[in-house]
Amino acid sequence: MSLEQQIGALVKASENLTGAVNDKVGEIDKKVNDAVKAIPELHKTYYIDSVAGNDNALGTQSLPIKTIYEAVIRTPINGSVSIFLKKNQDHFMSGTVPRFTNATNKKIQLAAYSAGSKPVIKMLTTDAPTGSILNGFIVSTFSSITVIECVIDTMSLPLDQAKPWPEYGGFVSRDGSLGEVGNALISLSHSEIKIRDHQFSSHYARVDYNFRAVIIHHVGRQVKLNSGGDTFYCTFNGVSLSDTSKTLKDCLSGATAANTLTNISLA
Repeated sequence: MSLEQQIGALVKASENLTGAVNDKVGEIDKKVNDAVKAIPELHKTYYIDSVAGNDNALGTQSLPIKTIYEAVIRTPINGSVSIFLKKNQDHFMSGTVPRFTNATNKKIQLAAYSAGSKPVIKMLTTDAPTGSILNGFIVSTFSSITVIECVIDTMSLPLDQAKPWPEYGGFVSRDGSLGEVGNALISLSHSEIKIRDHQFSSHYARVDYNFRAVIIHHVGRQVKLNSGGDTFYCTFNGVSLSDTSKTLKDCLSGATAANTLTNISLA
């Protein structure tokens, strides 16, 4: 083989190798792109219209879903969701089905949209031998729940129940499972709580409240915000009670100067 033929063969081999490398790079790029697409989007945004919404809809402002429950179950574990509730409406968390909404390992923000009065978050109850259970969010390990410009109603007792379950249920509740921690950071801003006959939240160990510009109304038999909890981390800024005969200390069950980090007086 002449020198020219040898050089030509080397050039051809080099071109073939370059083509093979380019093909392999393209194959790798495609696999990477496919893998990235397979990763779930960790942050979701949903709009809710409790009157005209449909839980099979996309959840956009023009095609809203109907329930908070649906928005939360569409949110992946370790993800976050911004949920916008239409004003001038009552929003039953799970619609017409009495069930808890699992918020474990999710970051949830509830806010308002449209014009009118604050949206009202309500929950259905279930009966147990120990009392009435308010079916709100349930947390087994950790969750962050923020409410902006909404009203939370802890609901009246059903006619056939004399009391709420004193250690379970509420707008946020521990789940009662083996090995639970049930730690939820609950933040409210420019919102209201209507404490009727059920507690606002139930805890296993830690109570974590961060309230700013919040009005608490006592309109039923319940006085306490919480049930359970042996340590308290509570920040209250611009929080007022419509019943001026009560204090924020009255609203915290089990909180003492020894087990509480707070900016209010527990004297």
